[in-house]
Amino acid sequence: MTKNILLKAEYVVQNYNDYPVIDLHNDAKFDGFMLEAAISF
Repeated sequence: MTKNILLKAEYVVQNYNDYPVIDLHNDAKFDGFMLEAAISF
């Protein structure tokens, strides 16, 4: 775009392993797109 504007896109695969069975994060995963934009002055 311009030198002051940054646009970043990425595909993320994230797995949570080795958590206790009663923990919320046990066997959880995320698989999807992430978009990030920044404007600097």
